[in-house]
Order: sequence, then structure tokens, then C-alpha cells
Amino acid sequence: MNILGLLYLIITSFGGMALAAWLFPFSRLTPILVGPAIGLITTTELTLLLSLTLGFTPVSIGGSILLFIFCVFLLSRQKFRFPQKLNFDINHIVKKIKTHWPFLFILITIGGFCTYIFSTQVLAPSELGLLTGSGGLYGDTAMHAAFTMSLAEQGLPPQNPLFAGQPLIYPFLINFLAAIFLKLGLTLRWAFVLPQLVFVLATLTLLYVVIKSLTTKQTFVIASLIFFLGWGFGFSEYLKTGLATGDWNVTREYTNNIEGFVFHNVLTGLIFPERSFLPGLVIGLLITSLVIQVEKVQKVVKVDKGVSKRFPFSTFSTLSTSSTFIAIGILLGILPLWHTHTFIFFVVNLFFWLGLPRLFLLFTKKRATAIKELLLLGIPALILAAPVLLWLGTRISRGSFIHFSLGWGRGQNQFLFWFKNAGLVLPLGLAGLITMRKQVRFLFVPVFIMFIIANVVIFQPWDWDNIKLFSWIFLFLSILAGHALAQIWHIRLIRLIWPALLISLVASGILSLVNQSQHTFTVYDNQDINLAQWVKQNTPPSAVFLVDPWPNHPVPGLTGRSAYIGYPGHLWVHGIDYGGREEQTKKILAGDLTLLSDLEIPIDYLVTPRVTSWQSWASLTQVFQNPKFTVYEISK
Repeated sequence: MNILGLLYLIITSFGGMALAAWLFPFSRLTPILVGPAIGLITTTELTLLLSLTLGFTPVSIGGSILLFIFCVFLLSRQKFRFPQKLNFDINHIVKKIKTHWPFLFILITIGGFCTYIFSTQVLAPSELGLLTGSGGLYGDTAMHAAFTMSLAEQGLPPQNPLFAGQPLIYPFLINFLAAIFLKLGLTLRWAFVLPQLVFVLATLTLLYVVIKSLTTKQTFVIASLIFFLGWGFGFSEYLKTGLATGDWNVTREYTNNIEGFVFHNVLTGLIFPERSFLPGLVIGLLITSLVIQVEKVQKVVKVDKGVSKRFPFSTFSTLSTSSTFIAIGILLGILPLWHTHTFIFFVVNLFFWLGLPRLFLLFTKKRATAIKELLLLGIPALILAAPVLLWLGTRISRGSFIHFSLGWGRGQNQFLFWFKNAGLVLPLGLAGLITMRKQVRFLFVPVFIMFIIANVVIFQPWDWDNIKLFSWIFLFLSILAGHALAQIWHIRLIRLIWPALLISLVASGILSLVNQSQHTFTVYDNQDINLAQWVKQNTPPSAVFLVDPWPNHPVPGLTGRSAYIGYPGHLWVHGIDYGGREEQTKKILAGDLTLLSDLEIPIDYLVTPRVTSWQSWASLTQVFQNPKFTVYEISK
């Protein structure tokens, strides 16, 4: 890592720790573990704001850092309390390890595996080129590489490098953050990996904070294993094959891509390939922790102004109610550009968590307080989210993005579908809701409503993408299921089958992770990298290329230049009508150059495989060639 990148990470981390300490002043480690993620999210937002007026340059990045430091300074002058000094006494450390062993266990297992995958299967260098993992990691890494390089090379407003002339309709801030690191001198690999590692650490920490505030530490362990190692009974196919053939090697995915099974494991299906899901988790869990403060923890503070012994959440904030509502509104408002499905999930849940109770208060003597709190939450959220939603709304086809479906697994018996794909999570979740303390049930009831909504309303062209909503739904259901299993352990008769219940919930996901760890592929080989270097050195960032629509073509993926049409699988899921361009591209690559004058967007270069040669191309100027590619310049 170069000096500028390291300095940026240090400043954002310490500034983020200051902000986190403002939220969690009674915890020593929570601000340290969550702060770097908060710092990255905040500075990314500030850089976006400055870049829209000054352009995406080192000046806007430096200005955002100065503005960030200024904001932290203002907050620290008012209510900021830095965490207490760390105690490195060995007895104190051993005591803390015993106290927080559930968190350390999950951090080492889940966090360790995430670190391994991110560092070895995301653009990892090898003798052949750059490697990625199997499944969604291959195609999604190439797509996000194109988005990131386009932002770094072409700037704002974001352009879709896979469909020249089309704005990027996507929650692009995770790629914008990677582009910031690129401009600071990091390689594309570390610009991808470093933020994700920071977000993994923050996600696991906030999950521990939230679950510990609602139930027990044992529930945290069980719920985390269920959430990260689910889903479904797909492992039964593995057992059938093993018993029939005697071959127990894990050679495929067992939560998805099997007939009747589509609910992908959250790590292999979302967290690893879907780069925007992790910061969505961080922001969503921050919102959840603040809601807990508003609706529950404050009532405890009124009785005991210190840390309540009868309430296990010892990291609650000292923010005033007004400040907390403003913070929730800000977090909700920035979500559409980080992870749109998380925004949808929390709009619905916040309506039931905070909105509906205050709407009822409008008919009581507390109406003034209710109106004030609704405005404190709603105004920041509207100011931040409304322009983004209006911008997106004018550029998408509503019919292709939002449509209705009778059940997520259409054409199947819904009870059987969810039993196969979710296993025992739903019945255990209902049991957990019944046994959960009354004071915290309000957090979970809307989740069941959201489950019904996600089974009826599809929020994007590809129905399967609703898994991003279901993953949030099942995170909360995992907490309930973990709570139920923790309670069941105390029933002697059921204790005998308790291990079997847990194994049935995590076996498919474990097989999925084993399969993920076994396979890597070369996403960009050395000839791809060689072509990308020539393109970056010899063509302007605004140049448009006509290329073969491969999912991992190096021109959009490694240079940020726009392709006339990229991989169709990356286009239709975003609601782009690419049929006309696809047909034109096929004919041109087959040698018909007469169509060059009829293209929607004029192209500057034509890139073909080295083995392709047509007599009609003799009139074109060849400007580059390597053993894999030939590049022709198109005369205007």
C-alpha cells in the first residue's frame, strides 16, 4: 500500500472511531472495530458531494478529508467522549476474552474465512494473470471492476461502461470508494479488498452489539452460524450422491443451482460477489442499534443513569433523542446509493418501528413530540434520498423494475419451497418470536410483514435479486431462530436432537463454503492486462470500443473505457434494452462494416480476437496487436 492510501485509511479510521465513540461511549472496543467503516462511509459521501461540484479529482478527495476532520472536531467539542484507555494487563485481557468469547469465535471463524476468500479470490495476482473465485465472484468481480474503473477514469456523473451513453443505474458508492483508493495509488485488487475487510469487521461487531442488546451471547453464536452458514436442505442432495457413489468430494453448490433450491448462501451468493451488500449491512445494523436506543435503552437509562446490570447492552449511546432521530434519518437517506434493497427494507421496517407508533401519538397529548421526531427523521432522509430516487426514477422502466409475483418461487408450492430453501428457520423464528421478551418483539413483527411483501413485489427485472431483501429478513429470523434454539437447549427431551437441528440449518452453507474455497479462475490473463495497459496509455477515457460481449472483457473491466455493448447478462438485470446493439455487434464482428455508420453511439475502436480476420477490415487502421487481441481505430 502506498503512502497516500495508508494516510487516507489512518485518517478515516481515527475520525470514524471518534464518531463511533460518540455513538458507543461506554464501550472500549466497539468504536475501534466499527470506526474505520464509519469513517470510510462518511468520507465517501463527502467526496461525492465535493466531486459533483469540483470534479472527481485529488482536490475533492483532499477537501473531503479536511471537511471530515472539521466535522469530527465540531462533534468532539460538544458530546464526544473518546473510549477509556485500553488496559493491557494479562488478567484483564483473559477476563475480557472469557466475557466476549462468542464474538471472538465468530470473528475468527466467519471473519477469518471472509478474509481468506477476499485475499485469495478477488483479483489475486498469479503467473497467469488475475484470479477470482467461482460462482458469482467471477462475473460480478468483472462487472464491478468495470464500474470502478469507469468512475476513476471518466468521473461523475457515473456512466455505464457496459453500455456506452447510458448512465449507471446502480448503487455505485462502494465502487466510488474503490475509485478513491485507485486515485490514491492503490491497485485495483486492494481497492476492492481493503474496504470489504473493514466492512466485515464492522458487520460482525455491530451484529454482536445488536443481538447482545436483545438476547444472550449464546444466541449471537447460534444466530451468526445460521445466518452465515444457511440455507435449506440442499445438503440432502450431497448425502444422496455420496451414499450412491461413495464419492464424498464437494464438487458443486448445494444451496442454489439445484432443482427447487434458489436461496443462495449469504456469503457465497451476496457478501463475496455483491460488493454493495456489506456496507448495506453496516449502515442497516447502525440504524437498528439506534432504534433500539430510542425505543428501549433510553427507558433503562432513566432508571439507572449508568450501565444497567439487568440489560446486557452496555454500549448504548448518550445521544439525545433528537440527535438519534437525525442520525437515523441521515443513515436512511444515504442508503439508496450504497445498497438499494437495504433502503427498501428499512423504509418498511422504520415505518413500523418508529413511524406508526408516532402516528398514533398524533391523537394524544404527545402529538408535538411525535411530530418533532417524525420531522427530525424524515427531513434528513428526504433531503438525501429524494434526489437520488428521482434521478433513478427518471431513468428506469418502472414496469421492468417493479412488478408482482405470487410467491418468490413461482410455479411451486410455497410451503414446500420455503421448507426446502430455508429449512427450519421459519418455524424456529416463530417460536423465537413467542419466547422473546415483550419489550423487543416490536423489532421482529415487521420482518414477517416484509417477508410477505418480498414474496409478492419484485423490485428489479430479475426476480432472484429479491434475495437481497430476503437476506435481511432472514438475518432477523436467524436471531429469532437462534433465540429459540438457545431456549430449547434447556428442555431435556429436545436437547438430544439439538445438534441435529443446528446441523440441518448450517450443513448446506458449509458445503457451499467448501466448494467456494476449492476453485479459482483466471478472470484477466496477462494478454488482457497487456491490452488494458495499451488502452489506458493511448486512448482518452471517453473513447468507445466495440468488443466481443464477454463477461470479463478487459477493455471495460481494466480500463474504464465504455463498450458499445458489454456482457448481456450484466445488462438485462439492470433493465437495459440491449437487443438492437447486440444484433449490430454480431454483424460487425462477422465482417459487416457498413453498420458502423448506423450505430446509436459512434465507436472509436474495434477490438477483436487475434484469430479473427475479415477482408473488409483491410481498410481499417490497425493500432495494436498481441497474441490474443487486435485493435483497429475507426476513422471518423
